[in-house]
Amino acid sequence: MHAVLEAGRSCILLVPEIGLTPAVAADLHQIFGEEVAILHSALTGKERAEQWHRIRSGAARVVVGTRSRVFAPVPDLALILVDEEQDSSYKQEETPRYHARDVAVMRAKMSGAAVVLGSATPSLESYFNALPRKGAASKYALIELQIAWSLARFQKWKSSTCDRSSRRPDRNR
Repeated sequence: MHAVLEAGRSCILLVPEIGLTPAVAADLHQIFGEEVAILHSALTGKERAEQWHRIRSGAARVVVGTRSRVFAPVPDLALILVDEEQDSSYKQEETPRYHARDVAVMRAKMSGAAVVLGSATPSLESYFNALPRKGAASKYALIELQIAWSLARFQKWKSSTCDRSSRRPDRNR
């Protein structure tokens, strides 16, 4: 996220539950200050409109929220993070039906942005898409962390790069 903001671009962080949004946003606010916007259904219409305008104008370049926030009017989108991507709460059951994880992947592709699908227990679809294909590259790059991850570590984390062409995960572990 630091690298994205330093480049003058924007990002979205999707969380599976509305209850997680304020805590995650508060932690990110400690790091990024007023560049963080919160969007969730518990906001009043006035609060939602205020956040929406901050995002659209570029005043808030980090958007934190639940499922439908993947549609936020983020200018110059560079990164979408989907926390606990396997969580069923990303599926919208009412019309219009969609899966926020899949929308995030397509929106990132259309925007030229990167998408990170985070999970300790990835969905079967995502794990399958990260497996190498015979004679073809996988759709996703699989990055396995060998340490327990926490928001405290995330706050210390500045940036990371992955060159998926140089190394494949060792499947014999």
